[in-house]
Amino acid sequence: MQDAAIPFRSIDESIKGTAFERWQHLIKEGTHALGRDFEKVPRYNSYFERVGFVDIVEKQFSWPIGSWAKDPRMKMIGAWVKEDVLSGLHGWSAAVLTRGLGMSPEEVEALLTEVRSDINSNWLHAYIPM
Repeated sequence: MQDAAIPFRSIDESIKGTAFERWQHLIKEGTHALGRDFEKVPRYNSYFERVGFVDIVEKQFSWPIGSWAKDPRMKMIGAWVKEDVLSGLHGWSAAVLTRGLGMSPEEVEALLTEVRSDINSNWLHAYIPM
């Protein structure tokens, strides 16, 4: 099993005050309003134990969003992850923000335009805990 832990994080304070940070907060609010929990990943281990799995091995990774990492391998992974995040952004957001929070499609797209700008910048040092 593999899943992304939400919220995404940053290695420094570059995420603070950004549209990317605001988007994550709104997604969390919207999923809770819809009766869903996007923050289950840290509890997966206990779920597996509860249903009877034994010898569970958990490996955690940090995948950069963008090619800001110094390590060449992480830089390449970051470029792929960035494309995945950019291509999935609307799908992850539209229903949650319109149905869960009552935002208009225009408000969602305006927010996503700012989030894309943050993701495409070289100063946002965000990563996905996996």
